[in-house]
Amino acid sequence: MSAAGWIVITLNMVWLPSLGRTDDVGWAIAGTLGGLSTVIAGVWLIRRGRQHTTPLLPSLQQLPANERVVLFLRSFKEDHIFSRSPSLWLSGIQPTPLDLLSEEDEIGRAFKPFGKMVALGSTSDRLPSVGSERHYASDGTWRAELRAALERSTLVVLAIGAGRSLAWEVNELVARNNPTRLVLLVSRDHDRYDQFRHSLGGCFPRGLPDYEAKRRRFPLPWSRYVRAAIWFDHDWTPHWERLNLGTWPITRHRTRRALPRALRKVYERAGLPLRAAPTTPRPWAVKLGVTLISHAILAPALLLVYGSFTLLSDPSRFDAPTVTETSNNEAISEWMDRHSNPVLTGSAAAVASFSTSILLFILLAVFVYRVWQGGPLAITMARITSIIFSFSLTLFLILLFIAMIVVRISSGPLGMSSVAAAVIPLTFAGWLNVPMIPWLLLRRDVRDWIDTRL
Repeated sequence: MSAAGWIVITLNMVWLPSLGRTDDVGWAIAGTLGGLSTVIAGVWLIRRGRQHTTPLLPSLQQLPANERVVLFLRSFKEDHIFSRSPSLWLSGIQPTPLDLLSEEDEIGRAFKPFGKMVALGSTSDRLPSVGSERHYASDGTWRAELRAALERSTLVVLAIGAGRSLAWEVNELVARNNPTRLVLLVSRDHDRYDQFRHSLGGCFPRGLPDYEAKRRRFPLPWSRYVRAAIWFDHDWTPHWERLNLGTWPITRHRTRRALPRALRKVYERAGLPLRAAPTTPRPWAVKLGVTLISHAILAPALLLVYGSFTLLSDPSRFDAPTVTETSNNEAISEWMDRHSNPVLTGSAAAVASFSTSILLFILLAVFVYRVWQGGPLAITMARITSIIFSFSLTLFLILLFIAMIVVRISSGPLGMSSVAAAVIPLTFAGWLNVPMIPWLLLRRDVRDWIDTRL
């Protein structure tokens, strides 16, 4: 299902921009609404597919002894909030894998250096939420399961809920007297925190701090639910850390980055990095895809750089025809005299062309490197552009290649060097492999690999 969702979103991004060029307003509006509906359907397929593939734990008491785990405690009533993806409000018509991360998923990634995040699931769930690996316990066994997880967890993350809904969990945590392994997550709901502090704040030996973040009467749709965190010293002294998430789209930050920055002392105390290094090896499909991308886009860039270098070395060979040549060349010369830019002539044009070519080559090289590293935006761009090129440019290159053969450019006035004669067919061959790129980058092992690097 996830693969189908990404295919739907990618294809939608290919045809939707063409609607902006239509003169029929009604058709443009209908197409835009249809495109947005397609994006919604694609997002639903992706998220539902991830829910179906979320691992379920047979028991929290039977976790491997050498595996580090983070226990996530929260009120089941807040699961629907933690399963939201606030970034989707700002992703437009082309969401990336980062935009589809739920807030619980981001919390799990933020604490990944401490271990895998696990939790108990609500028996009312039809499908598990994405983020923590869940175990579904009965009413008679859930306390034993949590006690076993509390005993061996590297870190306990408790999302503060309203009232006494988490009273048993708080009493168990305080009774174990291990405050350095506890982090409280505070939501943007000021009243919810006040209720928790009033009901259970006395359970903590040194109490809980006042709510220090700004109160917002109407939360923005893309604002994060978790706004602050509380960590403790060895003597239960609490420390309030407000998450630097930003308010507006340009200044916003993600929870998976804001939490480690706010809790830097907790990570340093445990001797852990702020971000866990990915351990999943790079799939073969990514290696092959990057090779094809490099062949498809860097070869034309090299040809452009070569042409600019040739222009720099001998600008005279590209000068306009003189009036002593044939009548056709006289007409060409007259037209160029009327339309040429007097500023960019001769060596100035050569320098500008060469500089632009080098800059383009550097940008393309950075793009290919980001695809190699699994950057979600770069991967998404590679999928879209490869499909666009497959449908629009392949036909153009075929016609161009045929035209080159028919008119025998190599015998024309500009001629064709041996380097260009080798690079042009190589470039054409690279375009023929472009349709393979989206298939490679949409494979499940590639999507899972990208997911581990978010």
